[in-house]
Amino acid sequence: MFAVPARRVPRPLLVKDTLARLLRDNRALGLTTTAIADLVKSADLDAYRPGQVLFTAADESDVLSFQVVGATRVTYQGHGDRAVTVLFVKPGHFIATGWLVQGRPRHRAFGAEAHVDSWVAKWSAGIIKEVIATLPAGAQFDVMAYAWRSYSRFLEDKCLILTMTIPQRLRHVLDVLARDFGSPDARGVVIDLPLTAEDLAQLVVASEKRVSRCLATLQRAGYIERVDGRRWRHCALPRRPAAAG
Repeated sequence: MFAVPARRVPRPLLVKDTLARLLRDNRALGLTTTAIADLVKSADLDAYRPGQVLFTAADESDVLSFQVVGATRVTYQGHGDRAVTVLFVKPGHFIATGWLVQGRPRHRAFGAEAHVDSWVAKWSAGIIKEVIATLPAGAQFDVMAYAWRSYSRFLEDKCLILTMTIPQRLRHVLDVLARDFGSPDARGVVIDLPLTAEDLAQLVVASEKRVSRCLATLQRAGYIERVDGRRWRHCALPRRPAAAG
C-alpha cells in the first residue's frame, strides 16, 4: 500500500533502502550504480504528515524532490483564492514543480503538500549537477530525455482532459489513480488514497456538486464502489495478465 498509516511509517534506514531500490528499478533514468549510490548517500530524507507543506509556489530554493513513501499532492495557484490539485505523485517519481530551470529569480510553478504520511528525498542543485556530470554522455541524455517524457506525458494528459466531457474526465482520473495507487483485491482495484469529491473535482476541473452526481452514477453502474469513508474500489479497470511461470 502507498497510503502508510503514521504508526507504520518506516524508519530512515529502511527509507534509504527503499530509495535505492526505486532508483535502481527506474531504468529509464539511465543512472549508473555509482550515481545511485551517490544520490542515496547525499539525500536529505524528510517525513511529512498529511497536509504538511513541502514547498509553495513562492519557494525559491534549488531543491529536487523524489517521492519515496506515501503520496504528494501537487498544487497550482491559479486565479482563484485557493490552490487546486493537478496531480498526485506516487513513490518512485520526482515531484514535478518547475525546479531548477526557471532562471533567476527562481520561482516554482507549483506547490506541494503530503496527501498521506510520506517520506521525500531531496537534493540541492549542486548535488544533482555533480551526479549528472559523472555519467557517461549517453546516460546524461537519458536523464534529460526522462524529464522531457515526464513533462510531455503530463501535458498530454491535461490536453486529453480538455477534450472530454465531465463524466469522461472523472472516469479517466479514476483509471489513472487506480493504476498509480491501486491494490488489487477480489472485487477490483482499491485506490489506496483517501479521496473526497472535492479532491476529484479539482483533478477533473469541475464543481464538487457535479462530480458528486457523477460518482453516484458510476456507483449505480458498478464502475466504482466505496471501500470506506474516503477510499474507492475501481471495479472496471482491465486486469493485467498474470505473469507466466
